[in-house]
Amino acid sequence: MIKKSNFKILKKFTFKYRLINSLIFNSQEFSKTSKITGFPILIAFYKKSNMGMDYHFIENFSFPTIEGNSFCLNDYCSIENFITKYPNQKNISAEKTFAYFWTMRDINALKRSRTFVEEENYNTIRIEKEKMNYYCYVDVFKKFIPHIPYYFGNSNVFLNLKEYSKIKKEINLYSLATNPILKKKINQKVSNFSTIEKKVTNYFQKLLGEHYVY
Repeated sequence: MIKKSNFKILKKFTFKYRLINSLIFNSQEFSKTSKITGFPILIAFYKKSNMGMDYHFIENFSFPTIEGNSFCLNDYCSIENFITKYPNQKNISAEKTFAYFWTMRDINALKRSRTFVEEENYNTIRIEKEKMNYYCYVDVFKKFIPHIPYYFGNSNVFLNLKEYSKIKKEINLYSLATNPILKKKINQKVSNFSTIEKKVTNYFQKLLGEHYVY
């Protein structure tokens, strides 16, 4: 429902029905299910309606969770507005490629996968130097996934663009200091890491607000 590509598959259903109410709970509520990574399950009530619903409606729908929280997709800016999530060898030449990144899907997939990689293969993304900032952000976002609740697991990596612009330098340095592949590629010493870490942590606490998992 919350993934635009999946929503389009529901074409016949979304033309005739409208989401009225819902409740999200963790898949781990079921015994022996999703032992390592829980994902959000939606209990939904739909009403037959000539109005139907489009993805804009879903983006602005407030989804309550069983824990008593709620969220709206439009409260967050998706990283896919700025980067390529899938292999792009046809669009970027080898000469323009600065680094390689593993294919991305949602947050739960990022939790299990790599970020920067040393060598190119069929599952990697070519990164131009001017786009490195955003991929560094994803690399750091992965490190903060333990602080992100299960109900964002099927969502894209997201950011607060205004706040991110203030801390872009610190995000890049944090990624450089903690990612061994970037350390090999970029010969730059990172000083005052504790100060950088504090600023980055503060950004994610503000980004998630009441949803931040301590």
